[in-house]
Amino acid sequence: MAHKPQTATAEIQSFCDTLKPKVQTKAGRNFEVYVAKTFITRIWEGTTYMVKVHVGGDEYIHLEVFKNPFSNVQKLGLISVKTGKRLNDPLQF
Repeated sequence: MAHKPQTATAEIQSFCDTLKPKVQTKAGRNFEVYVAKTFITRIWEGTTYMVKVHVGGDEYIHLEVFKNPFSNVQKLGLISVKTGKRLNDPLQF
């Protein structure tokens, strides 16, 4: 099923900022530029976001993030980081 990307909001950037230390660890590098651009969602027992993040030059990463509304302990989790992406690479689950 194709998802139409939406422009990233302040809330999406906040999710990305919260998870940045984990993202950098998984990617094996630090990002000076780290700006959420677009996202798609999938809802099932919470919301999963696939977010396109600009990390400098013509490089992007895709973050798969899960927001759990039922947990008081960990409401936001990082599922995966896909590196080596470009602006025109589609967001896909």
